[in-house]
Amino acid sequence: MPSHIGYAYPRPGRPGAAEPIESRQDRKIATVRKSLWVPPISCPDIFSHLSPFPHLFYNLSMSPSTWIKLLIALAIGIALGLVYGWVIAPVEFIDTTPETLRADYRTDYILMIAEAYHADKDTGLAARRLGIIGSQTPADIVKQALQTGREAGYAPNDLILLEELFTAMQSYQPVSIPAAGTP
Repeated sequence: MPSHIGYAYPRPGRPGAAEPIESRQDRKIATVRKSLWVPPISCPDIFSHLSPFPHLFYNLSMSPSTWIKLLIALAIGIALGLVYGWVIAPVEFIDTTPETLRADYRTDYILMIAEAYHADKDTGLAARRLGIIGSQTPADIVKQALQTGREAGYAPNDLILLEELFTAMQSYQPVSIPAAGTP
């Protein structure tokens, strides 16, 4: 039984098939089944660059249009990153200390402490509440709040409460607790 039954041409890879019998390295052109022409491929330095991006690191003599495209892509990437970070998904601070508040909000916080002090007259508690705001003395913290309140045009009653707290913090002396071994 002949081996080429069912094929229009004899089977590929055997003598008499679609490709000539001569070795592939000696041919100038390659043919496939007598209908498609494939040019010879030359890759003399295929393994000379082991980097995955040899064009970026070894061949710095790119054309100016390639550099322009690279710079435009870089600028677009930076712009998109800034838009994403500032507009789409900005950082939201939650559960922070009053020390991180803006000056006008910090003054409102100190005004609330002044209102609480006016109600209970507990200077120690007011000083502890003011200690959350910063490392300065309580009197200095209230003095800054009083100045900001005057500049912002706070109501006279609010300024009176801040002045009352400022006066109390100027005369406040923290109580020191003696060590356990002292009589």
